Amino acid sequence: MKLTCCLTASLLLLWTTPLTVTAAGVIPTPHWGSWETRTITYHYAGSSPYYRKVWQNAARQWNQTGTVRLKRVKTARQAHVVVRINTRQTGYTGLTHSRYHAQRPMHKIVGAKASLNHKVLAKHRYTQKQRTNVAAHEFGHVLGLSHSKCKKSVMHATNRHAVVNRQDRLAIKRAYRKRK
Repeated sequence: MKLTCCLTASLLLLWTTPLTVTAAGVIPTPHWGSWETRTITYHYAGSSPYYRKVWQNAARQWNQTGTVRLKRVKTARQAHVVVRINTRQTGYTGLTHSRYHAQRPMHKIVGAKASLNHKVLAKHRYTQKQRTNVAAHEFGHVLGLSHSKCKKSVMHATNRHAVVNRQDRLAIKRAYRKRK
């Protein structure tokens, strides 16, 4: 029997792989799990063309790594991941919930939901590019990455200006090296 668990973005800070420095002197972004496949489907559960584009551009950042492919599908039933916009006034800009089978050394991710908080993003005047970076950060959690200590990483907890960088590409390659 496999244990299915749920992990939120806030808990990812507590559960990370040990940081190791590569031969090039780069500290990769930590990862905790991966999907069984390198092609992960997502569905945007909203009606805003603006935010649809934000999520598409965020997926493109990860697709350009050449390691994974985030593919948009028309219905939630077809999707591994559902992405949306949240309009509740809370403190976070984005949030991800992942379901996974607990395994060692890497957990197998089986489902996820990610959201962007429109009210917080609007209140702090995030540009479309900055919102895309926050969506890319949430997709990083969807893919099994944790928060990075590198301030230039899209996975840094507080950086709205960063895009997927070298540390993130190394982490995604490490997390998906045994996946087809």
